[in-house]
Amino acid sequence: MYTKRMSIQHFFTSRRLFWWLFVFIAINWLGYAIIEYLSCGFATWDTGAHIQPVIHWALYGEYADKLLLVNHPFLNHFRPALLLLAPIVNIFPTMLVIHIAKIMAFLLVPLQFLHYGKKYKLKLWAYALPILWLLHDVLMTVMFAENQATTLTLPLIVWAFFCAYEKKYRTMLIPCVAMIFFKEIMPIIWVCLGLFIWVEQRQTRWAVGLICAGIIVGLTIYLGVIPWFGQGQANHQQEGLAPLDFLGLKLGMLIRAYLSMGFFVIVWPRVLIYTLPLYSVYLLGGYGVYRAFFLGSHNHDFTTTFLFCCGFYVLKQTLEGKSLFNPQLKWQRQLVKTVVVILCIIGVSKLPIIRVLTEPGKIVAGYHTANAAKQLRAQLNPQFKLFVTPALLDYFIDFRHIRSLDNKHYKTILTQDGPFYIIMPSDSRLYKMRKDVVQEYKSIITQHAQQQWCSVTTVQQHADYSVVLAKYTQGVPMAEKKRLATLFARF
Repeated sequence: MYTKRMSIQHFFTSRRLFWWLFVFIAINWLGYAIIEYLSCGFATWDTGAHIQPVIHWALYGEYADKLLLVNHPFLNHFRPALLLLAPIVNIFPTMLVIHIAKIMAFLLVPLQFLHYGKKYKLKLWAYALPILWLLHDVLMTVMFAENQATTLTLPLIVWAFFCAYEKKYRTMLIPCVAMIFFKEIMPIIWVCLGLFIWVEQRQTRWAVGLICAGIIVGLTIYLGVIPWFGQGQANHQQEGLAPLDFLGLKLGMLIRAYLSMGFFVIVWPRVLIYTLPLYSVYLLGGYGVYRAFFLGSHNHDFTTTFLFCCGFYVLKQTLEGKSLFNPQLKWQRQLVKTVVVILCIIGVSKLPIIRVLTEPGKIVAGYHTANAAKQLRAQLNPQFKLFVTPALLDYFIDFRHIRSLDNKHYKTILTQDGPFYIIMPSDSRLYKMRKDVVQEYKSIITQHAQQQWCSVTTVQQHADYSVVLAKYTQGVPMAEKKRLATLFARF
């Protein structure tokens, strides 16, 4: 038993292992992003929705959401900081830019923890959190998610926390202010930092000021700034309070979240006071935040990062003998060891290289389809609207009149006046939307071509994979519009 325990300890305290792992993980994520770019891996929701307004602002001076079709991009989310990517997407107008920015943010965080671990003389334990970060189950899920804005703030969260830890409160305001421009939810971090300062440092003035400022700024953005830019249109993310819905799932979410950090609340219980507010939006929400109850998608990027920061604090207290952790108690050693090992095994199973090795057919199909899509670009009239399915959107995102054919908008596309294009892949694995809708679209387009209401072109660079282009120079007759409206009403 002693040998096993020491081997696990050595794993999380090895300098050599960390650097090999860091390089391996960096190659994994960067390589995976490039493969996704070359094989129709990016999608409209949410990557396209994040970067399209930035690309069109850089290319055409139009900061407009042309995919969700709301009055202003802020009605989707408040993220003006993404405009910092404008100089880059002006040269490379692709979703790959924001994916690489996300990877860079993810990779910067373990280096920050390593820096502070060495600064505060954690010795070999300085490598524990950085290694866990690189293999963490929840963060693997975050990195695969088609959502980037909050993930870009992760280094800012770490910086703000350590400024608070070092009582550099004025410096702390720099990352605190910066992070709110990535998403309206980020003032929650202000509240959590304020509670940390109050509970652990007893600096009441700064604590109360930061908590109140976080609440005021958050509500101002959500109830004032976003509606003002929306010009009367309802917030796309608006949802009523539902604190009593899904109580079991919400409790399970909290247990799973704290369990992912070795359940350190057992040895430092007051950490609950300044971490529970992280989950306030999910605890007060309902079906609109349903995925968060399973730690799915991107929802737990900023929450898990703050838990890691608190994990650093608890580790420091533990090494100084101040926490409730007793290394002589077998059950405590076993709990930490078991949880961490399971998390790392799950994390390894989610590595990008595993996904690449298990989906070679889809990658090959995506590669040939992407090449066909790029070839198709030269045939398009830039004055036409382009309705493109999610997996193909990145190859046309720089067109001024780009639109999205997806599960949100398919009902009204065929009933509007021309001119417009509809662009779809032939391979069903690349739809990234309801298959029955795409199949119905293909059937309708074939009928319209027979009636000479549209022309259909198939572009392919491989016998098995192609892109279908339907060109409508004008709308279909009114009788057909009524028929289509009735048809899609049944979907």
